[in-house]
Amino acid sequence: MKSYTSIKISTFLIVFALIFYNCSKDNDDISYDVTGNWIGFKDVTQYPCLNNYYIISKDINSDTYPDIITANIHTRNSNSFGISLNDGTGHFYNEVIYPIRTGYTVWDFADLNNDGLTDILTSYYWDNGIRVHMGNSLESFKEGPLVSTGTHGWLSKIFDMDGDGNLDLVSISHGSGNPIRLHIFNGKGDGTFSQKATYESQYTTARNMNIKDINQDGLPDIVLAGSFNKIPVFIQNVDNSFTSGEIPVEHGESFDNAIGDINNDGIPDIVYGAGEFVVEGSTDTIRIVLGNGNGIFKPSFTTPELSSITNPIYLRLADLNRDRNLDIITFDFQTNNLYYFLGNGNSTFSAPVQIATKDTINKFEVSDVNLDGFPDIITVDRNSSFSVILNEGETSNI
Repeated sequence: MKSYTSIKISTFLIVFALIFYNCSKDNDDISYDVTGNWIGFKDVTQYPCLNNYYIISKDINSDTYPDIITANIHTRNSNSFGISLNDGTGHFYNEVIYPIRTGYTVWDFADLNNDGLTDILTSYYWDNGIRVHMGNSLESFKEGPLVSTGTHGWLSKIFDMDGDGNLDLVSISHGSGNPIRLHIFNGKGDGTFSQKATYESQYTTARNMNIKDINQDGLPDIVLAGSFNKIPVFIQNVDNSFTSGEIPVEHGESFDNAIGDINNDGIPDIVYGAGEFVVEGSTDTIRIVLGNGNGIFKPSFTTPELSSITNPIYLRLADLNRDRNLDIITFDFQTNNLYYFLGNGNSTFSAPVQIATKDTINKFEVSDVNLDGFPDIITVDRNSSFSVILNEGETSNI
């Protein structure tokens, strides 16, 4: 007869194994078990905002709840951005407007000097550089010096690229006939950074940037999207330098892409929007390239379900219904509709389901704004508002 102690130990090991299994699955870094029937999304809640080109979801005030930042692109000559704080339920307080220099683009937020306050990373296209704005409090941010990127300042993110525990600045410059250049500024943890290291690509226009370890060597890589039928990448080497490369794709431009394990083999895959988006009447589609795990990808393909959306200009991956399979969310810029495709876990997807919106949207993001474990959708809309579309969850949770 087993002792009570041995039963407790065996139970603990089983529970630990289950937890480890759930945490090890790469479904946008979160996995859950389904305990009921997924309902879908609630009605849209709209909030007024001044700037309506970009939307970012980050916890600005360190209360664990994602807040919403709305901003403009440099071509709109805006001189501000807005922060709407989360009330803890996925609803948001009135937007507070913060001034920045005219023409700056706000890209990312994080605590760069470990003082417990959120800092901001911006770029300025025509000044050929980026700036860090250190947080003094939620009421103000102190502008830092312009850091040169040599050519037009553009896509920028905050990420610990070298794994030393200090956040780094990652920035892409391009334009005026210059090639895409990757700039890395390694952080020292006190708000200062090393001299930039620059790496050049043969391509000329970048529209989106993802940071993901696509060759499974434990080092994050840079994956871009742009107006060419290749996916440009910068692969990180063991010495933390980068090598420029490309992933061949078919059927025109790769305007946007999203990275995740869509067939549950433990290897990152890429979903991208393919087609000539500037050509009126063109037939575009969502395509998939499955990864081999070494940075090499199989030929791209699509499915009848994915090809039913003709202008998939933006893409995100998330497990919307917590079945451990990644789903695709996309925005069709010709019809101004938002859709999701539920994943089957084997690189096939269900037919698209339209998500109700109240206005034409400019951009969208996926974020669990009420921390219930189900990803929600936030959009920034052309009528100077942002929208929150809460995930209903499962029937057992209602």
